[in-house]
Amino acid sequence: MPDDAASRQPTRIALLIDADNISPDYVPVILREAAVLGTVTLRRLYGSFSSATVNCWQEAIDRFALSPVLTPTVVSGKNATDLRMAIDAMDLLYSRRFDAFCIASSDSDFTSLAIRIREEGVRVIGFGARKAKPVYASSCDRFHHCDVDRVPAAPPALPNPSPSEAKKAKPGAKTDTGKDKPRSETEYPGAVLRVVLAELRVADDWPCLSTVGSKMREQIPGFDPKKYGYSTLSKMLRADSGLQLRESPTKGASVLQVSLRPQQSAA
Repeated sequence: MPDDAASRQPTRIALLIDADNISPDYVPVILREAAVLGTVTLRRLYGSFSSATVNCWQEAIDRFALSPVLTPTVVSGKNATDLRMAIDAMDLLYSRRFDAFCIASSDSDFTSLAIRIREEGVRVIGFGARKAKPVYASSCDRFHHCDVDRVPAAPPALPNPSPSEAKKAKPGAKTDTGKDKPRSETEYPGAVLRVVLAELRVADDWPCLSTVGSKMREQIPGFDPKKYGYSTLSKMLRADSGLQLRESPTKGASVLQVSLRPQQSAA
């Protein structure tokens, strides 16, 4: 039936980021949480983009396919970024193309914007730091404190080989300990991996290993576990304490599936 088909359509999300008032380190958290709600079909980054700002955001722009929107400050003391974000948000709201808005900023000036969007029956998810005013957080349907939920970018500890594996290794052969490549050569892509798994989780809580690998290659051209000191993708994921793997029998074969490990709530 048409109604059933419509209900299965993914939630379309517009993501608006205030580059002048949030850290690029928070982008993985933002995309991870937004992916739980639906598909982020629009990713805009607003800012005056001085040389310092550009250098700070360039990696995130490239890695997460953000669309920069230049908002130069014409008059001192006036926040052009806030005004442009608000204008664009209202234009997008009345286009009726989106089911939810994600506003990434710690600036409480967006309180009225969040309230106005909600008056139209559209969800608003806020992202910011703990310094965000309570009134701003309350104006959103949900508000994530990114400095609390930040995805750790540090690589997991590489496991040492067991004594039996060490004996089997031939002299001069490379092992899966990461020692054959300097760890500093390539940073473990933990943040990107979690964004990928969060996006896949919308359709499947346990995506298969091959799907995860394909998505990682889309996000990181030339992605190869060997660059991070692992001979295979499965070994790399097993070494990540934030993930869990399981084998699922399919048509007589065994398929490896991956999922984010549930976070333990603080006591």
